[in-house]
Formats: sequence, structure tokens, C-alpha cells
Amino acid sequence: MTATNYAAAAAFAAVAVAIGSKSASVWPAALQGFLEKSVGTASAPQVQASITTLLVAAVGYLGLSLKRMFTISKPKIPDFVTPLQGNPEDAIELVDYAGRAGMAGSISPYVSKIHAFLVFAKLPYTTKRVSSPEAGPKDKLPFIHHGPNVVPDTAFIMAYLRNTYGKGKKDLILGPVTDEQRAKIEAYIALIETSLPFGMAYYRLLHPQGAARLPKFFGEMGVPGPMQGIVGALVKAKMSKIFIAGGMGRHSQQDLDWLVQKDLRCMSTLLGNQPYLLGKEPSEADATLFGLLDVLLYDGLLGEPMVDMVKKHDNLVKYTARIRKTFFADKLKEHL
Repeated sequence: MTATNYAAAAAFAAVAVAIGSKSASVWPAALQGFLEKSVGTASAPQVQASITTLLVAAVGYLGLSLKRMFTISKPKIPDFVTPLQGNPEDAIELVDYAGRAGMAGSISPYVSKIHAFLVFAKLPYTTKRVSSPEAGPKDKLPFIHHGPNVVPDTAFIMAYLRNTYGKGKKDLILGPVTDEQRAKIEAYIALIETSLPFGMAYYRLLHPQGAARLPKFFGEMGVPGPMQGIVGALVKAKMSKIFIAGGMGRHSQQDLDWLVQKDLRCMSTLLGNQPYLLGKEPSEADATLFGLLDVLLYDGLLGEPMVDMVKKHDNLVKYTARIRKTFFADKLKEHL
């Protein structure tokens, strides 16, 4: 039995322990078959010894993982200070999750927001794919590399690029805008990111339809087959805790839907019959709205109720399709 096989079997064993199996004989069918293939003609005592060893290793590994995942550490002020301006001659590299076919940006609405921002602003950039948000200085994606600078968080990224390339402009995409227009942009962004991303996360990770698709979701992110269900279960547990701590997890599904529908109605009303939120040209607010809507409508992994809520607003659906065709036609030519 190779080290890789032991690791995979240990992962299965961890799940068996985690779900509260009452005896070592209560194994997932997948683990039984895996062990039979791995140990071949080994004697019964050898098989039992292997199982015992795997259980001990799995329990220890699972315990450490869960402690790291769920322990609430003492709050501290981070040492990292985000730079707010760079050299316009430096190249931009956007760090992103693994992509999915048919999507303009990313599986993350926040990363998609920066993809759209860069495309709208006509700033050339490259993309680096990572599998974990812990790659960033604030343990979340997106962030950019720009010369010697590392800039995380969408608000800071847009401000940094605006300061670097905009020469004092209040919106890098629109160009000169008034203080009132800038305030509207910030207000739109705040509204878009209040309830809608939580609704998306709920219907992707916690709703039964979305949760059933998690193995496929993590498979596309490069997680090996035997680990996909395990990673999905751990992420689901972590997200449940985050939802509760943030307040959204204290709502029923019906109440969360009410919040999502309220904000979708607001965005649909604000957009109206305009091409973009502030008129004829896109702004940073449009990068935010499109980044979210592209995920909601084209992700393919969310529970259908969330998608149906968006589709009730015809202008939001057409807005998303138009931006995909106008700005991402080359990337999406097989999906338009």
C-alpha cells in the first residue's frame, strides 16, 4: 500500500470518524473497496492493523484540521499595510481560483469583479491560478501582484489601480466623475455586496441542491476524487459557522430569500432601461454587479432557487448577457 493510498484511505477514515460511526465495521462502501484493492491478499490481522493505523492517523489529522478551521483566535491588528499606489509601468497579475468554462471571470464574484474592472478599464493583465485563498496576504482572494507590491481586497485593488493609472480620476473606467457620482458608485457597491453574495454562498454550499454538486465543484478546482466529498463537507461546516457568526446564518431560508429578492429588486430598479448603472458607460459599480450576476447566472453549480430569483428580472439577465458579448466575446465565443 503506497503512501498515496494510505493518505486517501486515511481521508476516508476521517470521514467515517467525523460522521460518528459507532464501530469500526461501519465504513463507507468506497473505503471498503479501496482497502480491498490496496491490501490485496494480506491476512486479516494485517488488514485490521492497517485499518487501526489509518484510524489513529485520521483522527489525529482530522482533529488538527478541525482545530485550525474552527478555533476562534484572539483578534489582532494585522501587520500587513495595503499599498495604495504603484508604478504604472509594472505588469498586473491577478491571482484567482481555477476557472470554469462558460464564465467571463471567476467562480468568485469578488474575483470576477476585478476581472471585469480590468477589462472595462482596458488594463492588460495576466492571471495566476491558486487553489486556496490562504495564498493571499489577507487569506482571501482576489489579490494582485504589481511590481514589488501585493494588493489584496477588491476595494483596495480598485483604489490602488485608480491611483496608479487614473491620475486623480474618481473612477478609472468612467474617467472624470463628480463627487455625487462617486458616492453613488460606492453606494451601489455596498448594496450589491450586502446580501447577494451571502445568498450565492448559501445556495452554492449549504442548500441541498448546491451541496450535492460540491464534489463536482471541488473536482474542477483540482481536488483529487477521493478527497472531493471530504473537502466539501469541511467547507460546508466552516461556511455554516461563518454564516452564523456573521448574522446571515441566523435567518431561515425564507428570510434570506426575502433579503436577496429585496436587493435584486433594488438593483433592477436602479438599472432600469439604462445600458449601465450610471448611464451609457460602465463604472466600478458595474464591475461589481456584473461580477456577481455572471456567477449567479452562469456558474451552473448553485441551487436553482437563487438562479430563478435573478431570472425574474429581465433587465438584469439582458445586462449580463450584453456585457459578456461586448467585453468577453473572445473568451466566451463557444458559450454566447
